[in-house]
Amino acid sequence: MVSRRTRARLQLLVGALGLAYQLWGYRAGRQYAAAVAAGDRPPREKLQDRHQELIDQTDNIEDVDLWEMMAAQNRAAFAEMYGDTQLQARWVAVGVVRGVVQGLVLDFDIFGTRTSFHRRTLVGLLKAGALHRLFDKEVRHSMSVGHSLGFLTYRIKYGLISEPLGD
Repeated sequence: MVSRRTRARLQLLVGALGLAYQLWGYRAGRQYAAAVAAGDRPPREKLQDRHQELIDQTDNIEDVDLWEMMAAQNRAAFAEMYGDTQLQARWVAVGVVRGVVQGLVLDFDIFGTRTSFHRRTLVGLLKAGALHRLFDKEVRHSMSVGHSLGFLTYRIKYGLISEPLGD
């Protein structure tokens, strides 16, 4: 059995990786917006050309570097998602509050979210669905970055520095 403090540390690690991934995507999107503004071709078109180039250069399709192709696909998808978004401080702050509240809900096992995988998944799906229907892309992205920051801050305080709250 994993202790609550170890679980909190794992949540901290996963949250930090998630935040890094979000910020990397935001950066890729900004680069995309700058390239398109300068008159460059969209990444998807370049990606298709690069895939065809890789395939044409090899006699055997198995020699194509699939990791490179998938990484390029991921960058192109981020570029299309976040190319024109700006982080909005007000919504980042709302996201920080959401992250802290999520930490409290997990630590105090409200609705059984800490102890039940199914409840935790259901709450997460309902929350994600509501956010997707209620807010536009820019607001969702700002809230997501803020949520990661808030949850990480909470986990650093209650999980890394001191014991998690509750029980």
